[in-house]
Amino acid sequence: FTLGPDGKIWSGFSNFVRINPDTLEVEYQLDWTKADNLPPGPHSGYEPAVDSQGNPYITDFGGSYIVKADVETDEVKFFKVPTPNSQPRRGRMDSQDRFWFAEYTGDKIAMLDTKTEQFKEWSPSMKWAGPYTSSLPNNKGRVFAPSSMSDRLLRLDPATDEIVEYLLPTQDFDAKQLQIDPIGGRAVWLANVRNARLVKIEPID
Repeated sequence: FTLGPDGKIWSGFSNFVRINPDTLEVEYQLDWTKADNLPPGPHSGYEPAVDSQGNPYITDFGGSYIVKADVETDEVKFFKVPTPNSQPRRGRMDSQDRFWFAEYTGDKIAMLDTKTEQFKEWSPSMKWAGPYTSSLPNNKGRVFAPSSMSDRLLRLDPATDEIVEYLLPTQDFDAKQLQIDPIGGRAVWLANVRNARLVKIEPID
């Protein structure tokens, strides 16, 4: 689940669900897999995010789309990820309405600018990196993505396209989520779920 700009709770996979945290009532539901313009092929949503206007987005892990619903009109848009069969997953919306996500089998970190509806993708140097998710930008604009396939954490600087790869101190690394430190705004926290450890990466540059 995630929170919208108004504090409402959003969840769902094949549908978008908005819940009022004060009343615990479902205020909005939309099954995007029943949209008239649904592209052919398999579809499976993977974790929603919400823009500044309160419209939900979700990564379509099965179909390699980013899906948007307009809560005022119920219009559904499908944005095809540039890399085919890339299995996008676990997107996050930043303060500029840029939707950051990982391309698990596409070996890329990616971003959809929801205002221009344009994608940008970045590839790490290693093959089969399998990034699982993406952080929001830290206070230097850098974005982090965990690579469980290589026991590394990837750091992307979108301004320069540079990707730095941090080798983790423990083998069999697996992080499903990661979070920029809310106090300093620079370090990143993540959980190594296979080894029951918390990991903090604090860049010195």
